[in-house]
Amino acid sequence: RVQRILAADSAGAVRLLFPAPPGATDGAPSVSPDGTLLLFASSRDPVRPDSARASTALWFSRATGTGWAPPSPMGWPAADRPSSPQQPSLAADGTLYFVDDREDGLGGRDVYRARWVDGRVTDVERVGEPVSTTADEASVFVTPDGRTLLVSRTAGPGHRGGDDVYLHVM
Repeated sequence: RVQRILAADSAGAVRLLFPAPPGATDGAPSVSPDGTLLLFASSRDPVRPDSARASTALWFSRATGTGWAPPSPMGWPAADRPSSPQQPSLAADGTLYFVDDREDGLGGRDVYRARWVDGRVTDVERVGEPVSTTADEASVFVTPDGRTLLVSRTAGPGHRGGDDVYLHVM
């Protein structure tokens, strides 16, 4: 299944926001609190953007006077590259949240946070319990002030079935 990010204008006309290479999926878009960045997960290959790969990477685009610039992959420290990150969400202070299934996780996908500095990601750390659990966290959203996280989870305490949404206030 291939996903694309679409944009609609004020007249309701819908268009493809970014062309993608054959087989690549773009999804889980979010906009930075100041409206200048569009963040998303994609199976575009960060090394060869005209190709697709099996896992995802996080990408971003900057707002221009007429729309969005072509997307760029986020830069990661060589020793701390994510496995297959999803669901990027950025707080106003530059803290980036995402989910990933890294080796240091508690189980399945967990929530991680990092510093976002002009397209580069640093200081990656797993967010501990009760935000990350032994269940599978599926997505994360941070409020602009960085004090509240919404996290969907497929199991765990209080689970009601399907994906439940949990609210965490710092």
